[in-house]
Amino acid sequence: MQISESRQGNVMILEISGRLDTEATKPFEISVLQHLDEGEEMLVLDMGGVDYINSSCLRVVLMAAKRLHSAHGRLALCALGDTIREVFDVSGFSRILEIHPSRSRAVASMH
Repeated sequence: MQISESRQGNVMILEISGRLDTEATKPFEISVLQHLDEGEEMLVLDMGGVDYINSSCLRVVLMAAKRLHSAHGRLALCALGDTIREVFDVSGFSRILEIHPSRSRAVASMH
């Protein structure tokens, strides 16, 4: 797993690539929580490069969404490939999380 960061205005974008598996769970959680601890209120997870996600990494996404929601912030996901989208659909997460087809739409939704 690799994570690169960029910013568009007040929106922090984490571009994730590789496998979000057991080995990646802790580094993924640390990265996401670090941004929340630093006060980020608008977070986009660009998952276009993710080819696998396990349940513990799904938990990290849900935890971040809940934490941002309670702080009146927002979390959006974007660019999910078909396999990853199916995981979010089957788990029911696609009904409770903001998911956009592209990064530009996800960022635009924050305004």
